[in-house]
Amino acid sequence: MTREGEDTWRLSEELVARARKGLVENAPELIDEGEGGTYLLRDGDGELLAVFKPCDEEPFSVANPKNLLPGTPQPSTNNPEIKKGIKPGEASLREVAAFLLDHGHKAGVPLTAMVELSHPVFGSAVKLGSIQQFITHECGSWDLGASQYEPRDVHLIGILDIRLFNVDRHGGNILVQRKAASRQKYRLIPIDHGFTLPDSVNAQDLWFEWLTWPQSKLPFDDDLRNYIATLNVDHDARILQTMGVRDECVRTMMLATVLLKKAAARGMTLYDIGCLLCRTRDSPRPSLLETIAQNQLLHDPRSRYFLNNLENTVDEALDRPKRDRKHRPMSKNFAHRPSGSLRRSSSAFSEGNPLFLFTSEASLPVVSDSSLFIRRNMSQESLLPPMQPLA
Repeated sequence: MTREGEDTWRLSEELVARARKGLVENAPELIDEGEGGTYLLRDGDGELLAVFKPCDEEPFSVANPKNLLPGTPQPSTNNPEIKKGIKPGEASLREVAAFLLDHGHKAGVPLTAMVELSHPVFGSAVKLGSIQQFITHECGSWDLGASQYEPRDVHLIGILDIRLFNVDRHGGNILVQRKAASRQKYRLIPIDHGFTLPDSVNAQDLWFEWLTWPQSKLPFDDDLRNYIATLNVDHDARILQTMGVRDECVRTMMLATVLLKKAAARGMTLYDIGCLLCRTRDSPRPSLLETIAQNQLLHDPRSRYFLNNLENTVDEALDRPKRDRKHRPMSKNFAHRPSGSLRRSSSAFSEGNPLFLFTSEASLPVVSDSSLFIRRNMSQESLLPPMQPLA
């Protein structure tokens, strides 16, 4: 019988081994899109394999190569342009957290892990960051009509976004993948989860792309209702705490997930629940989740009483007369949609032996460079979900 999480460890090791082999002939390729440093990695055959995002090259981080471009804001740990509640250098960890909390590849978050990478392209620096399996796709979700998507796919991505309080879910980071020989023509793949799990529930700029899709107003099917009901908030909190996610950010996940569970149990749709997180249209009035969060700020999320108190608070809020909490979210105009085709700049390979390994500091698979074995931490391995091989 396969141990829980063993497939995830094995697939992570395989991805790293293929990337290491590819780095001998193919240097990491910095892509032009995005505000931070993002690199494409290829396998030994030159095919796109993974995306690498170094922690120190995130937006407003010191080593961000795009800080050198004319007109680019200079790095600052307190820059107001960074997503509220997420510090520079934390986004890569959130990419991994999204994968781990997407239990068993439920919503389709690609295989992701925290790694260390050294290569002549980076000089003498050893880069800590996230690696994510590259997914071949047709386009972003905003390039096709919403009618092309299955309600279940939309619901699963929405459920994940609510649990993570995703403050950057737009049509460009939901990939559309064509399925061969299937009644369902396309499937949706969520990516770019660096701006999730902020340290405060601030809905001032919160918006989810799927709120405009008709599927969000359809009821959850029985399987998804059962999935939501069985979400273990305490277990998910321990995963994040083990990874080193700040307590304030763990509290955000707990707040949003409890609201999701309680609202779904009352028969609310994904759209209804999304409206409880977002601000009211044309009004500065806080969202219901923001109101609930204000009552929880002084409570320690590690306390044995926190979750029980939170559940009671959410019950009371949802049981108020509907007129006292009914509101519609503001619509957002995402002017930052990428234009043109993806442009990639290649870096020439120079002499050197690229090293690719998992960092022993992370609560994730650890691959030794010398013998390529996984060094398991038993207290952490039990937190990892099982995962099926990706097509």
